[in-house]
Parts: sequence; structure tokens; C-alpha cells
Amino acid sequence: SLSSCPNFDSLRDSEYANCSYSDSIDNCTLLDELHCARLFATSAMVFIPKIISCLTLSLNLFYGVILFLSWRRKGFRCKKNNVFLASRSYTSIITIGILNVALFVWLYGQFTFFTTSIFLGLLVADFMFIMGTNFAHSLLLYTAVVHPFFYSTYLTFYHCIAVGIILVLLAIIHGGLVGVGFSILLFPSSSPIDCPMETCQYPMLALTFLTIIGGYLLILVMYITVMWTLRSRIDKAAKLTLHASLFLISFTVLPVAAILIATASNFHELVALGDNTISPCSRLEYMGALRFLEEIIAFDTIFWLIGRALEPILAI
Repeated sequence: SLSSCPNFDSLRDSEYANCSYSDSIDNCTLLDELHCARLFATSAMVFIPKIISCLTLSLNLFYGVILFLSWRRKGFRCKKNNVFLASRSYTSIITIGILNVALFVWLYGQFTFFTTSIFLGLLVADFMFIMGTNFAHSLLLYTAVVHPFFYSTYLTFYHCIAVGIILVLLAIIHGGLVGVGFSILLFPSSSPIDCPMETCQYPMLALTFLTIIGGYLLILVMYITVMWTLRSRIDKAAKLTLHASLFLISFTVLPVAAILIATASNFHELVALGDNTISPCSRLEYMGALRFLEEIIAFDTIFWLIGRALEPILAI
């Protein structure tokens, strides 16, 4: 049994004291995995995102203030494309704030249906919003060059603001659905909806992955179309903006895709971790999957925060 392991803690590991496994499984190694998962909250992989998030938040606040002061000075008659740049900056500020709250709750309460919904929902909502604003930005540039009369006469600054608000709402709805959907997959016993693995969980996972990859390919096609159509009609600054937008969206899609792939490859183990109907001894067998998930989420959070920090730097 695990109680015979030298690393057994009679206070913290009491519920696993009588657990025993086959000869092919090292009992003490499982206990080590459990202790590593508990200590993850104090590791560098958690403190690094906190440090980067402070830097990212400062950069986006600085950029947001600059844009707002510019708008006030010009009486809100500045370039229409700044609306989408500003909206991404302001939503990044809000998202980073909520993300820090989610990380705090996660560190002291571990993974739950609630914290997983928030974390995954934020990542997906931010990704969908970036996709939407880049699509709108490319379309705006195309309209300005190909249909200048319509752009200058009928398309106003406030139309762009309305589009930005709609994109925010759509991204929040989509992110919320994906976050709750994935929490249903990972925490079946805590889910308010019955979702069988073969008929519900796997199709939902595949649909989410295809939606994100499909959205990225749509942006890529839009980017190529705009660049080819306007290759001799836009200046270097506009081309640089489009290049930066594609780079940032590519930088953002990787963390989301990585989490989806990691979830798919360890699906049964992760579902077992969230199933409160199985015994603690059975759940302990999958503790390595929890440690793996903690590491990939921390790494992807760092990656995502770097992308959010680069945007105001490239825009300035």
C-alpha cells in the first residue's frame, strides 16, 4: 500500500493510505506525481505568467491611454482602423485581469468546473475576438482602397465602434460555450448536462478544433486576398500592419491548438480526474495527466501573454 512509501504524508495523503496497485505500477511514483501536482502552485511555471501579465497589462494600459488621449484631442475623428487596435488593447486589459483571478482561484482550489470554464473560455474568446478584428481590419483596408467614396462618405468612426462591440459580444458567447463545453468533458460528474463520450464529448472536441482551425484559415485566405489585390495600391505602413496582424493571430492560435491537442491525446485520463464518482485510488492512477495539463496550461498562458504584450509594441 501507499502508506509504506517513504514519501507518504500521513496528514495530506491519508485518503490514499490503503491504495495498492499491480506490480506494473510503482506506488511511490504515483505518490510523487501527486506531490508534484500539489507543489505546482509554487513553481516558476506559475510565477512567470504573473510577472509577464503585469508587463502585458502595463503595455496595454499605456497604449490604451495614448489612443484615448489622441481621440479626445482630435475630437474622435482619427483613423477608423484604430478602433480595432484599441478594442483589442482594452479587451486584453479586461481579459488579463480576469485571467489573474482565475489563476488565483485555480492555485488555491485546483481545477474545478468553474475555473476550467473561465480559463478556457477566456483563451477561446480572446482568440475569436482577435480573428474577428483582424478580419474586420483587413476588410476595412480593402474598402478604403477599392471603394474610397463609400469609405469616406458612408462608413463612419462610430460604425467601426459598433462592429467592435458586436465582435466582443460574439467572442464572449463563443468563448463561454466552448469553456462550458470543455468543462463538461473534463468534469462529467459535476456537469449539469449528461454528455456521453462517444456521442457528445468526442464530437464536441472535434467541432471546437475545426472551428478554430477553420477561422484561422479564413483569416489567412483573407490576408492573402487583400495583399494580392492591393499589392501595388497600399503603402509600406499598411503592409506592415497586415504582416503584424497575421503574425499575432498565428502566435495566438498555437496555445489554443496546443491545449486542444493535449486534451485529445490525454482525454480518458483527464476525464477520470474530473469524475467524482470514482475512488481516490483510481483517480491517483491518472495524476501524471494532471501534472501534464498544469504544465501545458502554464506554458500556453506564457505564450498567450507574450502575444498580448507584442501587439501594443508593434502598434506603437
